[in-house]
Amino acid sequence: MRAFKTFSLASGLVMNQGKSEIYCNGVEEHVMAMMIRISGMHRGKIPFKYLGVNISPKRLGVNDCQCLIDKVTTRIRSLGARKLSYAGRLEVSLAWHRYQGESTLVAWEHICKPKKKGGLGLRNQIGGI
Repeated sequence: MRAFKTFSLASGLVMNQGKSEIYCNGVEEHVMAMMIRISGMHRGKIPFKYLGVNISPKRLGVNDCQCLIDKVTTRIRSLGARKLSYAGRLEVSLAWHRYQGESTLVAWEHICKPKKKGGLGLRNQIGGI
């Protein structure tokens, strides 16, 4: 609890004890009861959900995380062209294509060509060129 208080003082964030839970394995029952009493938290049970993803002792698969992937995808798409610079949109686009498994390499010279000539219109500043 001292660590939580120190973190709270440093960050300005405060733990919501009503929403917080303690998860322990291999802890004696009387120790667990004391931790619950001192912290004011509840004892959590596994499996539980965090950010919509089931957390369990078993290894998670892609299907288990699909709701999180969908949320991130929706958030990226909602950024809109106005809110990102051209370089930012380019980076998001490249990251998205890598995620989709479309990691086709393109020569830097081609990327630096004007858009009218099939490039991305980036300035070539590598090596003083």
